[in-house]
Amino acid sequence: MHVARALPLATLMLAACTTRVHEPNVARPSARAEPADSQQQEAPVEPAVPARLRQALDAVTRAMSPLCAARCGTASLVVSADIDATAHARVEIPGYSLIEVRSDEVEGLLAGPSSILVWVVAHEYGHHLDVTAGRANEGGEWGMELRAEAAAGCALVHMGMPLDPVLELSRRSEHAAGQRVLLADQFGADPSHPHWRHMRRAILAGHQACSGGAQTLDEVADSVASVTTEALAARSPLLRAPARSSQGAPDTTSHGQWLAPVQGLSR
Repeated sequence: MHVARALPLATLMLAACTTRVHEPNVARPSARAEPADSQQQEAPVEPAVPARLRQALDAVTRAMSPLCAARCGTASLVVSADIDATAHARVEIPGYSLIEVRSDEVEGLLAGPSSILVWVVAHEYGHHLDVTAGRANEGGEWGMELRAEAAAGCALVHMGMPLDPVLELSRRSEHAAGQRVLLADQFGADPSHPHWRHMRRAILAGHQACSGGAQTLDEVADSVASVTTEALAARSPLLRAPARSSQGAPDTTSHGQWLAPVQGLSR
């Protein structure tokens, strides 16, 4: 889950189209020629966005609007099969973002606790706001992730939703990730995401800031300033591992590793 500079929309749409395949023209006795259109393979249709996903983004947008005021920008949501992460925010230009949710993760999101769904959407919306507010370069990728978590915690407050399911899922996922991942995270080997404990502290900080009456995005962002400083100070300069691939440890840009243990959590 991270902000990525996307290709222009027209380019993305073009890339999503499949190559049209034509059958060879073979003479067939007593057979009528088939229309040319029937010999062509239809381009894949983008999966429909379930109503609950749209509603989640609409609710998060409304919840955060008093804080961002004239700097809210516009974010839209699509379901895509072409991303590696469970959810991903693409920012082409500041103020305009496309939040993508991976198609094969949608069912799990909708089946889990409502707080988890809102957290995933609000985190990506937090990336959108971070760029819109001009703070995306502060603290590198780790700073971006921590501010997005703070925004998610704030959104849960304004929507009156419990934080406990998110914290419980974080702890379960950390335990399930295995020693290899935990050691890498502990010493700052992941270039895009800090350790789980810093992420939990960030969402708690944002939650507490908005519970205490934070009025602006800057106040929410500043609530994780000390967390960001401590996380960056603990990051080992000797460990600069590349982003994890499917052949190695899990890629923490994906919410998928967080969603794996959702079953059993109350909605």
